[in-house]
Amino acid sequence: MKIHIEQAKFDAKRFEAVVIGLFEGGKLPGGYLKRVDQSLDGAISNLLRRPEFKAEQNQTYLMYSQGKLKADRILLVGLGKRTEFNAETIRSTSGKAARQIRDLKLASYATLFQYNESALPITDAAQSVVEGAELALYSFERYKTKEKDQQRVKELAILVENRGHLAKVKEGVEVAQAIVKGVRVARDLANTPGRDCTPTVLAKEAAKIARRHRLKCKILEHKDLAQLGMGGILGVSSGSVQPAKVIVMEYSGGPKN
Repeated sequence: MKIHIEQAKFDAKRFEAVVIGLFEGGKLPGGYLKRVDQSLDGAISNLLRRPEFKAEQNQTYLMYSQGKLKADRILLVGLGKRTEFNAETIRSTSGKAARQIRDLKLASYATLFQYNESALPITDAAQSVVEGAELALYSFERYKTKEKDQQRVKELAILVENRGHLAKVKEGVEVAQAIVKGVRVARDLANTPGRDCTPTVLAKEAAKIARRHRLKCKILEHKDLAQLGMGGILGVSSGSVQPAKVIVMEYSGGPKN
């Protein structure tokens, strides 16, 4: 998914949907969200006074702008109690929103980056937004038939109200993208059946990753394992035509190694 960061300029661009988080308590914050509410003739304020949406964590409510905004849809997502707000809350609610956008068969959406004045650093908050969305949309599709009309969420715009937060949000997004890439590789390998992800295949994949990221990679073959007295591994592998291998990867790129 392509992710880009931009300053939140009210109703400046057309979006298929804009995701906005709300805390429990029925109070509507100012800024971008207040202007959205005003454009919708107070629809969000009225909703918060009604019982069907209490802004509990992961509760959602979809609203259509009916041409009153350039955004076709406003997806409200409950953030739960402000006092319990943390990085995991952001991951969870961001993932919930991303899945609903996918289920609506939309190709792109925007999310309003809402930084809660708490101990949570801006970079961590931005990182959690991307991790939650990207990993919620993960799907293992190696053995699935590719459908020509299959709809995917291809683009996410992160709208940042405070211009001074842009650099730190960008930093958090870049860290998240690196983590997500690694998690996807790990999930793909873990989800691949043993008949296709043999020790030899796994070793080749490890060597490929090591070359790409300048890691040290050593593959212990059958004779190495025998010399090391690793009889347990060899005993298990003796029941298979696939030879056992142990992969040792080392990272030495940090400042303190």
